[in-house]
Amino acid sequence: MTYPLDWAITSLRYAGPHLAVTAPVLYQDYDRLKAEAELRLAIVPPLFFMSVLAPLNGKLWVVSAVALACIVLLGQAVAQTRAANNVLANAAYIEQVTIPAVKAVADYLAALHPKPNSDGAWIGAMLVAMHHRALFDEAGWLEEELLELSGTMLFDAITCIRELDQDVYHLMLSRLSRDGSGRLQAIHDSLAKLDLPEPSDL
Repeated sequence: MTYPLDWAITSLRYAGPHLAVTAPVLYQDYDRLKAEAELRLAIVPPLFFMSVLAPLNGKLWVVSAVALACIVLLGQAVAQTRAANNVLANAAYIEQVTIPAVKAVADYLAALHPKPNSDGAWIGAMLVAMHHRALFDEAGWLEEELLELSGTMLFDAITCIRELDQDVYHLMLSRLSRDGSGRLQAIHDSLAKLDLPEPSDL
């Protein structure tokens, strides 16, 4: 529930070529839906401007009818784009394709020993995984979410980050100390009061 789904959904569209190799029949469905959506989007602007510029009798009615048709075409394009994305999402669900960003984080978490033992620790491990896999935008989003946590979950997340990667831990603390908002300053003060043991030298 914590993984930034917007980034996962955005990167899902790049799975199309992979689907063409692993499941050609599914790819044909995806490609057809995508092509139909693109065709409708391409038709709308010239169709509308032609109705505006054409010297026709009853021009107001013609423009109104064409505008209504354009709205219908745009609605169909949105529906077909969503259906195309659903094909990719279902292909990812049945493991016909992979989302590289999600797989990179999952592989890092799968290799952890010992495994995190709480929800907060898993969130901290996910943040470290994103930094290690150069998913910095996703890490920034998750960091903002992390700062909304409180109590035991925040303690577990910070402790896990500190144990897994000192650089990520100090980067977070430096961001907290530079931020002027009262919310982040309060979190920084609470973290400063945590009596965390010094990490062992690696």
